[in-house]
Amino acid sequence: MKQPYKLTHDELTAIMAAFESKVDPSPLWQGVCKRLGVRMDTVEDAKTGDPHDFLAEPVKSAAPVAAEPSGDVRGGWTSASNAEADMLCPGRHLAQRGIPEEARGEWAETGTRIHAALAVETTDAAASLALDERETFDACREIEKDVVGQFFDAGQPEPVRKVVKRHERLWVGDRVKHSGEADVIYRAGTKALILDYKVLSGDVAASPRNMQLRDLACLVYANVPLLDSIGTAIVQPLVTRKPEICLYTKEDLERASAELVQRIIVSNKAGSPRVAGETQCKFCKARTGCAEYNRWVGTQLPVVVEPVQQALLFQVAMAQWTPEQRALAASIIPVATKRLDEIKDFLKGLLAADAAAIPGWGLSKGRVTTPVTNPQLAFDRFAALGGKLPDFLECIDVVKGRFEERVAKVTDQKGKALKATMAGIYEGIVEEKRSAPSLERVGDK
Repeated sequence: MKQPYKLTHDELTAIMAAFESKVDPSPLWQGVCKRLGVRMDTVEDAKTGDPHDFLAEPVKSAAPVAAEPSGDVRGGWTSASNAEADMLCPGRHLAQRGIPEEARGEWAETGTRIHAALAVETTDAAASLALDERETFDACREIEKDVVGQFFDAGQPEPVRKVVKRHERLWVGDRVKHSGEADVIYRAGTKALILDYKVLSGDVAASPRNMQLRDLACLVYANVPLLDSIGTAIVQPLVTRKPEICLYTKEDLERASAELVQRIIVSNKAGSPRVAGETQCKFCKARTGCAEYNRWVGTQLPVVVEPVQQALLFQVAMAQWTPEQRALAASIIPVATKRLDEIKDFLKGLLAADAAAIPGWGLSKGRVTTPVTNPQLAFDRFAALGGKLPDFLECIDVVKGRFEERVAKVTDQKGKALKATMAGIYEGIVEEKRSAPSLERVGDK
């Protein structure tokens, strides 16, 4: 993948010579930046700064791609977030075109709110976060600061000047395009650091094996001139406070860029094969209509069915199962449950779109809840009937998360100070309850 910027040898030599001799380089930079289509910092900075800082704005390798009517900021092209899945299934990308996004769950909304706050350089946007979300936000910023200092400032007499970009989508490609949006990119001199926030506790590949970060490194390398090395790291405070930094040299980036180009060409080629599997099918919007996926699921079900039949599991009363049959029954639950949930969601989607899609079946109206939204007014009306406060309090449950948010607002505390205050409030008035135990394989934790 060729880099879209082109500094001539004479231009680069003249610019570097001007900086070394402390001659005002701004006329040179004005011409170069105009030709490359990048932003020129102030002339005052140009007289004293590092030449690498003047190409802070990414080179626009192609006209901005307009979002599709569906709101897809990727413009229908491949992206870094799907790198591993697209590599495993070359036909996956084109198969999903035109299929709407699946509904997002509550946890996804939580992650979106935290990411939106982290996308702002200041902490102003974090003020509206819930207490637990704010704690995750603060932890991300603390880890970010440590990793940035480790990468750029270690061994330096004073902190290095850095250019910071948050949530900026970068593009490469001409005939076929590819993009990626890094959570944050730091750059100083010939080095850049890419950080990806994972604000939930779900599993994620470690930095050296994370293809999304690898793609993002290639995109930064293609769009930001004069880089010799790029580091990547995952900031995931609920997993670790000391993330691993993966360093890509220029040679690594050239090789990874060539592989990226080959992958996106194949992903945009009609007739590219579909290859089903756990990773590439997990979030694929086309899986329910994909023959390869259905065949693959069929190969997984015998893992459940055949041992059950061979062990006569359902021909023997559960109370009479042998230890081996009990272990078999426990082992099939995750696979069988996942497939049944997938089937249920698919069928519910069909009925939501067409009530006659499944003969003899329909969708229930769902459970209706009627929470009391004004407890003060409820108490006033209760008291008017002769009710007493102790009786009313027996009907009230305190939602600890919301209560802690109110305490934080009243005391203006957070972190350890807030936890200490809450511990004092809760002392002697909380009851520990444990939920029913669930099955787990011994040794998994």
